[in-house]
Amino acid sequence: MSEPQPAEPPGIRLERTRLTVTAGPLVAPVLTRVILAHASRAQFPVDLLNDAQLLAEALASRAPALTKDERVPMSVQSEAGILEIRVGPLQTGGSRSLLDAAAIPGTGRVVERLADEVHVRTGASGAETLVLVLRLPAGRRG
Repeated sequence: MSEPQPAEPPGIRLERTRLTVTAGPLVAPVLTRVILAHASRAQFPVDLLNDAQLLAEALASRAPALTKDERVPMSVQSEAGILEIRVGPLQTGGSRSLLDAAAIPGTGRVVERLADEVHVRTGASGAETLVLVLRLPAGRRG
């Protein structure tokens, strides 16, 4: 007779997905689904799920042209209340180009408005990784 397994202890549960999507019609739906799945796991409410979807669409529409081979390498990580998206390696200057291309007149650079943190990490070869972090405000965490 098997004994019941104890419930998973409360606390932080880190989830990560790494993927590479080749430029074409599947970039947007694949990146959007992966990012939204992680945002959901991070327990984001609908308004932040919408922000995550807008970020995914901005990345999907611009990132393939900024990689060396039109393949978009990405890592998405989530834990309770936090979503981190890493895109890269991108060409030198690719992160800035992506951020600039997502600007809307009168609104500014949309990616920076939606993400709580935006970082660019540069490797020894000059290739860049764009890091975006969305956080559930502390007062809204379960």
